[in-house]
Amino acid sequence: MRQTRPDGGCAADHELPEMTHGRNLFRESFSAQGRVTAATAERRALLRCDLAARDISPDETSRLLQLLRLCAMRPEIAVRLLLFAKARELAGASEASLQVPVVFRDVEELKQTIFSTFPKLRVLQHSAVVAVNEVYVEAGAEVTLRPGDEVAFIPPISGGRVAKLSYEAYAPMAKREMLRICGALRRQWDVKNVALVHRLGEVPVGEASVLIAISSEHRQEAQAAVKYAIDEVKGRVPVWKKEIYEDGDAEWKENKECFWTASS
Repeated sequence: MRQTRPDGGCAADHELPEMTHGRNLFRESFSAQGRVTAATAERRALLRCDLAARDISPDETSRLLQLLRLCAMRPEIAVRLLLFAKARELAGASEASLQVPVVFRDVEELKQTIFSTFPKLRVLQHSAVVAVNEVYVEAGAEVTLRPGDEVAFIPPISGGRVAKLSYEAYAPMAKREMLRICGALRRQWDVKNVALVHRLGEVPVGEASVLIAISSEHRQEAQAAVKYAIDEVKGRVPVWKKEIYEDGDAEWKENKECFWTASS
C-alpha cells in the first residue's frame, strides 16, 4: 500500500531497510555532483522507495535508477565551440567555452544547446552541420562528448567565381579532410603522386585558389581522380569564401556541392 505525497511522489506506508539505504545513496551520490538540490535528491529517493514497493527486483531497480541519473540529471562538461564564416559573424565570436550535457540524442539537440548561447545562429539551423574533433557528425546519430572536445558549428561551404575573394578555413579539419580525399582516390585509381592545395586569405582576381596535381601512367585514371578530388574539396573541406563587391558589400557564398545542402 502506498500514500501519495504532496510533491507527487509515492512512498510505502512502512519503509523497508533497503528503502532507507536507497534514500541515503541518492543523497550521497547526487550531492557529490554539487548540481542537485536536497529537494530533488529527496524526490529521487522517493522514487527508489516506490520501486521497492512495487516488488521490482533489486537488479532491475538498480538499472532503472542508473538510467534515471544519466537521463534526468545529465551532468555537464566544458567543450570548445568553434565558429566560422557567417556563423562567426552572426555570433560575434570565433570560439567559446560551453557547458553541455555529455550525451545528446542527435545533432539537432546539440544545435539547440548552441542556439541557447548564440540565438542569432538559428538562421543557420537547417543549413549548418556539426563536427566533433574534426569529424562530421552524421544526421540522426547520437552525440557523446568528453571534456575539452572541439565542437565546430559549420555553415555551408562557400564556392563560385567572384571579382574579389577572401577565404577562411577550419584549418585542422580541412587538412584532415584533404588527407582523407588523397587516401580515397589512391584506393580507387592507379595514381602515383597526389597534391592538394587550397589558398586562404585574400586571393587576387584571376589567380587560382585550389591546386590539384595527380600523376598516373594512364591519363583517364588521372583525369577521373582530379574530378573526384575537386568535387570532394568543394563539398567536404571546411573552407569558406566571401565575395567582396565594389560597393563594399560582402557575402559568404554557399557552394552547391556542399554535401549537406546539395540535396535540399
